[in-house]
Order: sequence, then structure tokens, then C-alpha cells
Amino acid sequence: MAQSLYDVLGVAPSAGVDEIRRAYIERAREAHPDRHIDVYGAQRVDVERRMQEVNEAWRVLGNARRRRRYVISMAIRTVCFLGAVLVGDGWLRWVLVAAAFILPMAAALYGSRSLFSLLRSRRRAPRNPRSSWAGCLR
Repeated sequence: MAQSLYDVLGVAPSAGVDEIRRAYIERAREAHPDRHIDVYGAQRVDVERRMQEVNEAWRVLGNARRRRRYVISMAIRTVCFLGAVLVGDGWLRWVLVAAAFILPMAAALYGSRSLFSLLRSRRRAPRNPRSSWAGCLR
């Protein structure tokens, strides 16, 4: 079963930044590949994957904005999955399951405002009168 980022660090969702930071340092010390120098092959890949999970959990939960986006996306996903279970069979169930995957991504985009800032900052370049046809006709 997939773990939440809180489970990766071993903290409660209500944990503060200091507690998350302490948990990250502890988990990073346990999972760091240099600590498992005598491990090879598939076990080495598992150790590196574990360290990547710990780093990703800290990257998201250690930043207030990313943490807010994560909480919003998990809430949307949970509500959609519960709705799909409660609705039963039919087309609405599949719409809710699809929404459980699509809406968290939309919430992340909205939370980061990356898409909106991209669209807003897209401005036309100033027109160069020497390169336009109007300049040739003079």
C-alpha cells in the first residue's frame, strides 16, 4: 500500500515544522546510502529509493506552500474515492474515480499558480518596425 508523506517521516499530520524537521533528520540518518555501504544489488536500489522517499517527504512537508497543496490534493482524492464507494455502480462512480486522479493535479497547479503565472506573463514581443511589411512600404 502506498504510504503518505507523513508515514514516510513517521509523524502525525498535525505535526509542526520543527517536529517534521527532526523526523527528517532521523530518517535521513537511518536511510542514507552511505550508512549501508556493504549492501549491493537490489538491496542497494531499495536503500536509495528509501532515501529518495525521505527527501521528497521533507521537500513537500518542510515547505508551507507545498504542504498546503499536498493536504488539499489528498483531501480531494479522499472525498472522490469515498464518493465513488458510496455511489455504487454506474457512470458516476467512474467519474469520481477519474476525478480522484485529475483534481489533485489541478489543485497542485492552482496552489503553485504556475500555470496561471505562465499565462499571465506571456506577453507579445514589441514589434520591430524594420522587420514588418509596413516598414518596407514607406
